[in-house]
Amino acid sequence: MPMPHPRSRRDAPALDDDQHVAARLRFEDAERRLYAEYGLVPESRRLALADPALGVRVLEAGAGEPVIVVHGSGMSASTWAPLLAHLGTRRTLAVALPGFGLSHPHDYSGRPLRRHAVAQLSSLLDALELERAAFVGTSLGAMWSLCLALEAPERVSAVVGLGVPAVALAGMRGDPYFRAMTTPGLRQLVARLPAPPSVAATRRASAKVMGRHALDRLPDSFFEVVRAGMRMPGWKQAMRTHLNLALHLGRAPGERLHR
Repeated sequence: MPMPHPRSRRDAPALDDDQHVAARLRFEDAERRLYAEYGLVPESRRLALADPALGVRVLEAGAGEPVIVVHGSGMSASTWAPLLAHLGTRRTLAVALPGFGLSHPHDYSGRPLRRHAVAQLSSLLDALELERAAFVGTSLGAMWSLCLALEAPERVSAVVGLGVPAVALAGMRGDPYFRAMTTPGLRQLVARLPAPPSVAATRRASAKVMGRHALDRLPDSFFEVVRAGMRMPGWKQAMRTHLNLALHLGRAPGERLHR
C-alpha cells in the first residue's frame, strides 16, 4: 500500500545544494513511514519568521482551537506524530525550530536562550496570524514555551510542559551527550561524530532521554526520523550552539530562564 504524503504548501527546500537535497529527501521518506504508522496526513508548510529572519517548517493537523507543540533538543516537528494522532479535536501546529528538521539552519550564538525563545515563538504566532495560543512543549520546547509565557503572557493561553523543561530549573544536569557537547576541548571532537549507524543504535542512544516505557512503545519509524534529522545539514551547528548557551560541563547555572 502506498505511503500517505503530507499535503504541501509553500514547502520548497531551504537550500538547493546536493547535500541538502539528499538529506531532505531521506528525511521526508522517513517521515512518510512514521505518518503511515499513525494514519496521519498532516499539512506541511513553510513560514517566514521575522526574528530570526528565516523559514521554519510547520505541520498542521486537526481542527478547532489552536495548540502549538514545540519539540525538544535535536528533534523535529514530525517527532510529535504519536501525539498528533490523538489531537483531532484541536488545530495542532507542530513547528520545527530553526536548525532542526526541515527548517532553515540557524546558529544560536549571540544572545541568551530566553531571547531566542521569545523571538522565535512570537514570530511564529505572527506568521500564523494568531494573537495567542496554547503551547505544549517537551524539554527545550517546554523551556521555550515558559519563556514566552513569562515575557508575553497575553500571547499564551496555557502551557503544558511534558517531562523536564530543559535547563529552566536550577540544578538540572544534561545527559552524557550533552555533558560532552558542553565540555571545552571535548565538544569539538563530539561535534565531528556521525549520526548513529542504524535505527537500533538510535533507539539505544535515546534510552536515557526518553525512558524505557516510551522507548518500548515507539515504532522503528520514529527513530528513523530522529536519525534522519541528525543527518540534516545544520543539525550539529544548532545543537552545539544552543547547548553551549544552556550548559557548561553538562550543568545549568539555574538562571537561564530569567535572562
